[in-house]
Amino acid sequence: MKMPGTICVTGGGPAGLMAAIAAARSGSVVTVMDHSGGAGTKLLLTGGGRCNITCFLHSADFVRRLGPKGRFLGHALASMSPGATREFFSLAGVPTTVEADGRVVPVSQRAVDVRRALLEMAATLGVRLQTSVDVTGIKRLDDGWAVTTGSGSHRFDKVILATGGMSYASTGSDGSGYRLATALGHTLTRPVPAEVPLISADLDTSRLQGLSVEPVAISINADRRPRTRGSLLFTHFGLSGPAVLDISGDVSRMLDEGTPVTLSIDLLPDTPAKEVDEMLQSDPRCIQGRLPSRLAAFLKDGAISDWRPGRPNPIKRFTVKIARTRGFDHAMVTRGGIVTGEIDPATMQSRLHPGLFFAGEILDLDGPMGGFNLQIAWATGHLAGTSASAG
Repeated sequence: MKMPGTICVTGGGPAGLMAAIAAARSGSVVTVMDHSGGAGTKLLLTGGGRCNITCFLHSADFVRRLGPKGRFLGHALASMSPGATREFFSLAGVPTTVEADGRVVPVSQRAVDVRRALLEMAATLGVRLQTSVDVTGIKRLDDGWAVTTGSGSHRFDKVILATGGMSYASTGSDGSGYRLATALGHTLTRPVPAEVPLISADLDTSRLQGLSVEPVAISINADRRPRTRGSLLFTHFGLSGPAVLDISGDVSRMLDEGTPVTLSIDLLPDTPAKEVDEMLQSDPRCIQGRLPSRLAAFLKDGAISDWRPGRPNPIKRFTVKIARTRGFDHAMVTRGGIVTGEIDPATMQSRLHPGLFFAGEILDLDGPMGGFNLQIAWATGHLAGTSASAG
């Protein structure tokens, strides 16, 4: 009779815990080594403490929303679709509900329930969880893998790298997984922060701090097609809110490559430009009823006072130059990571090293806000765990 295989999962975040559960369910002996003091702590920060588990989409629509990178996820979503994710957590005692915008959250509205369910399920399946463990090296052996920690070298049949990216480093996502992967010959797309607030270079927000405006549509560098639509929040440093966070990964990448970034914000996206032009020409004071009073006064004292017909409309094209992002300490997601071309999408196994698997944010995969990134973690983790256990 074949003995159960041993699997080491490095990283106890969403992808790592899902991988461990899937592998243990398939009969493997699983050890999770987590850098932080408590596995799954990053889950507690998601969705404002409510945990936006997934989104209410069919897998094909999910892939389309991610653009070209989404094609890599076909097999993973077949392994665990958004619908299957909801069923998984329902059976684990965490029923979910769909909000008006398609976000899926626990009925309890508590992220702590999601974390508890994962940890309890892992424990029931016999997963061995080791916290505050630094994995310093992974080496391929003739008959498996050697995983080096502060306590020495430990042999396993398979290894799943699920160490996350660099966002919220306090939860253990410190980029250590990148070093382990690149030391084995894998290629890294330079990580940048995503879902992160932006610091303005030219906007004095002292009069607007704390003001939320909804809806707005935002374009980057005079692109006529808005990249995002939603709520905008003015802060003491610049801009935040869902609409800004949604495009912040694009902005981060452009800034990292040395491209200056100016956001063009349509403050009245549902009103035609011609109508807004006529409104300003007839009586600029009428914007008081169309925009929040503080914003209307700010515009009236500044951009509108200098506006003339034929010039860009300061309401339809409210521009803000971006100096930088607030960095990984304030980012919810990492853009960049291990190049997916080096990973077999049907198994999540390395094309360079049989027996090495990847899952979650360590990969060069990310999606918009609204449950996409956690769904990527669940799906890739589930496929990595089942594949590692099957081979």
